[in-house]
Order: sequence, then structure tokens, then C-alpha cells
Amino acid sequence: MAVTTYDIAKIAKTTQATVSRALRNDPTISERTQKRIKKLADQLGYRPNLLARSLIEGKTYTIGLLMSAYHLEVASAKILAIDRLAREKGYHIYIGYTKGELPLAIELAQDFISRGIDGLIAYGSFDPYPEHQIRKLTKLKSDLPIVFLEANLSFPCWQVNSDKKQAYIDAVKYLANRGYDKIYAFWKDMPDKDMRKDPRYLGLIEGLNAVSIKNNSNIQKLFKNILSSAMMGSDEKIQQLADRIKEFFLSHRQRCAIICYNDLVAIQTVSIANQLGIKIPDELAVIGFDDITATRLIVPPVTTIAQPVKQLATNAVKMLINLIENPNNNKPETIMVPCELKIRATA
Repeated sequence: MAVTTYDIAKIAKTTQATVSRALRNDPTISERTQKRIKKLADQLGYRPNLLARSLIEGKTYTIGLLMSAYHLEVASAKILAIDRLAREKGYHIYIGYTKGELPLAIELAQDFISRGIDGLIAYGSFDPYPEHQIRKLTKLKSDLPIVFLEANLSFPCWQVNSDKKQAYIDAVKYLANRGYDKIYAFWKDMPDKDMRKDPRYLGLIEGLNAVSIKNNSNIQKLFKNILSSAMMGSDEKIQQLADRIKEFFLSHRQRCAIICYNDLVAIQTVSIANQLGIKIPDELAVIGFDDITATRLIVPPVTTIAQPVKQLATNAVKMLINLIENPNNNKPETIMVPCELKIRATA
């Protein structure tokens, strides 16, 4: 016969309501009591009846997670952190892969809504879709809480972003203070209108202006889709990037620093520099972005801007659950989480 909260309450000498709240991590129940009741529940083999609970409380304790990428190391780490944190709060996750396509995201969100989700996290940007179209996600169900993660939206909404702009400003200033008066960027080839919305690019330009370095020819657009092709094993695309980097070095012989769009580009830059006998960091400094594992494996290890994975996930989950449990909170909020410059051997 299945163990119930009544059985646990009887043994724990407390009320059934206290047991239910303790198992849901209710902050009104002391941490000591929560631990005692959870331990007893585990010993008795208790398993919650989710259907019964959802009928009683009007909640399913499920969250939809829309993600634009999953194959990148940092994206996977954020998704795993969101899932773990949600489970700690008693919620389960439905995951949908949008490929960054807004129509697919809307379709997946509608499917999640039909399954009775309590809230939605939309992770990643939806470029090049205009924001008035992205807002459609917020209008699918009037009372559905939605938190955007790393979308950098300008319209009022609940969102959590890493402060990439300030991170790139700080990286430029760090290089200038280290005596590098020629600072370049190896960047993704995208339309100017899209670059002007990219916080990393905005930080780069503001940083170059702050240290009085002309930036009209400093942005080297070396690749279009290395983010996806490198992870999917396109040797041709990787070789094209290597050729472009080599061409740059052969035409720029002076001491310089390079800030890269991401760690994949930074690692390739260090690799080509090693092949050409360029001394790092004496003749060349390199900074990446993401802090993937490989930055610590290559020689020399790459200085990089680390994304605050755990803090982003924690803030997004806390924000959404707060909206679920306090539905009258209708004032949009943006949380900016600082990145960290990890100083290693390349800068």
C-alpha cells in the first residue's frame, strides 16, 4: 500500500499540512523540520501523487524550457543547472529545442501550455526576429509567467542576462593597461544592424573608445557560422577560419592583442599563432569568451571571459518560481549578472 503524507505526519507527530509544505520546500517550515520529514519520507519510500496534488493546488509543478542551443558546452551547463535547481524546488522540466527559430518556439510553447505548465523559461536570443514578434511568446496565455534568459530584450519583461557589454569593456581596458596599443577583434560576420544589438560588440566599441584606440578597422569579421559548424564537425569551415586567421597574422606583424567572439575562435587563434612561431603573450595576447574546458587544455591556457552559468540559472529559476507563486507581481524586472575575466597565460 502506498505511503501517504498522512502516514508520514502520524510517525513524525505533526500535521499533514506541515508534511506537505516541508516536502515542497515551503520557507515557512524550518530547514531542520524539512530535513527530518524528507528523511522520514525517503525511509518510508514515499512517492508524491502528482496528479492528485495538481488537482488540489491547481498547479502541475512543471516548467517549460525553450532553448536555442544545446550542443555548446556552456549552453548544456546552463540547461543542466536549470533542471537541477528546478527539481530542488519541486518542479520538473519539459525541454524544447527551438534552433533559434521563433515560429518553432511559439509552437513548442503552445504544446507546453496544453500540458499545463506553470511557467516558461525562454533561453537564448531569437535574432534576427524583431522584438514585436518575440513579444508573441508573452501573449500565448495571459496568466503564464515567462522569464527570458540571455535574450537581451529592450521591451519590459522578466529577464536574466549576463553583463557581456561590461565584460568586454573590462577586457579591452585590461589589455590596454598591459601595454597593448593595438587591439583587434575576431568576430562573427553579421549585418551591422545585428552587431549594433550585440552587447559584446557594444562593449568592445565602448572599451576601444575609452582607451582612445581607433576601431574602424579593428573588427575582423572572420566567420559566419563557426558556432554550429565547429561543434558539428565541419572540417571545411574550421579550415576556412584557420586560413583567415593566418592571413591576418601574415599582414599584421606588430605586437597586438585579439579579443575573440568565443573560446572556439580563441583556441584556433592560439593554435595558428603557435604554428607561426608567434610568442604568446609577448607578441600576441588572446582573450576568449565562455570559459569552456578546452581553454584550460591548450598550451598556453587561454585567458577568457567566463559566463556565470550557475548564477544565471539560479536567478532565472528563482524569478520564475516567484512569479508562479506570486501571480500578482506584475512589475517586469531585468537582472544583470556579471561575468568574470579568467586570467591565464595568453594575456
